[in-house]
Amino acid sequence: ALLNRCMRDLTAQLTDHGAYVNKFLGDGLLAFWSAFHPQEDQAELACRGALACSRAVTAINLDRPGQPPLHARIGIATGEAVVGDCGAPPLLNDYTVIGDVVNIASRLESAVAKPGQVVIGQETWLAAKHDYECEALQEVMLKGKLKSVQPYLVKQRLKPKIGTTRAL
Repeated sequence: ALLNRCMRDLTAQLTDHGAYVNKFLGDGLLAFWSAFHPQEDQAELACRGALACSRAVTAINLDRPGQPPLHARIGIATGEAVVGDCGAPPLLNDYTVIGDVVNIASRLESAVAKPGQVVIGQETWLAAKHDYECEALQEVMLKGKLKSVQPYLVKQRLKPKIGTTRAL
């Protein structure tokens, strides 16, 4: 029941922020943006959805006083991927996303992010840095990569800047 609630609440947060939740992976999930229609702000949406997921986990913990707390680790990478049906009988139509960027996101989640953290890659940071306060972490060598990767810890969304207006 707890795992189902987590998946339901996290899926709702992600889809509310434009994601397609691809699959559940044990106690984790895989989501992506821009597969069905281009989203110019996909990096910002991913960060926003990730922070919303962190808040959802906090809310679940508040409903479980005295129980061991749940913690989410989230990794986000931005780039090109192959999306579509693949497989072999009897699982011929397994809709999925594959590519180096998917592997980077997975490694950022599993090898870099600590419980409660959202960690993004360089391309995501470049696309979202105007909207989020981030802290550069130490460069890391991720499994399967020949060069180190620069990860960033997403701290919070920046408050929108108030523009000036003129009377007409």
